Amino acid sequence: MQMKLTDKQEKFALNVGLKGMTQAAAYVDAYDAGQLLPDVAAKRGQGVAANMKVATRINTLREEQSRLAVQDFSMSVKELMNTYIQIFLTDPNELISMRVGCCRYCWGRGGGYQWRDREYMDELARVEKANERLPVEKHQPLPAPQGGFGFNLALDPNPECLECSGEGVMRVVPKDTTKLSPGALHLYRGVKVTKDGVQVLFGDKEKALENIGRMLGAFNDKVRVDITGKLAELRLTTNDPNEAAAAYQKMVAAFST
Repeated sequence: MQMKLTDKQEKFALNVGLKGMTQAAAYVDAYDAGQLLPDVAAKRGQGVAANMKVATRINTLREEQSRLAVQDFSMSVKELMNTYIQIFLTDPNELISMRVGCCRYCWGRGGGYQWRDREYMDELARVEKANERLPVEKHQPLPAPQGGFGFNLALDPNPECLECSGEGVMRVVPKDTTKLSPGALHLYRGVKVTKDGVQVLFGDKEKALENIGRMLGAFNDKVRVDITGKLAELRLTTNDPNEAAAAYQKMVAAFST
């Protein structure tokens, strides 16, 4: 039989058990005691919480809240397995990739430095503006377009490039995390800002594979031996090689008849 509480006790219990309020705050709200000093409210809140009926009600509310939370966030074994599989199979390149493209000299005309069109125009304007403030004899030379224009870093390196010897230039390419696939979202763990830049955090693919194996029963501490169509199981409970050998021989003898 449920013990009946007063309206104020019930509100106090709801404040503490469901809303997670402190006993002092719960007391002030339930008993309309905003005029009390904090230490006085805390002491009175402790007194109400010590009441057996109130304490029982608070525990009941907390247990019910926990049960509902478990239901809300429950995941079936199939869903859990699918999550691990997605983490393991997802290509990390969906999150960030390392690419190697051509250097500035790979495809430049005559092996010269190749410009982007806007880049060359900006450099030309900078030099001309600087020269306006200098006497002619101190003018900076205009940028030479010896390698031509249209540089595209996405092109493959030129294996005959004299500057990079065909090795190209490495660059890191991060991806927009708002456009990730479901699998990549499982793998993605956020970003971390360090002194060297932004680091993309990944889920553990090897751990996901291990969990898949455990769910499939691939890992155990049993040795299975198939003898004349019979399946024998030997649980190794010792690290002593002599004891293990004796147990194994006994098992073989049992199945050899």
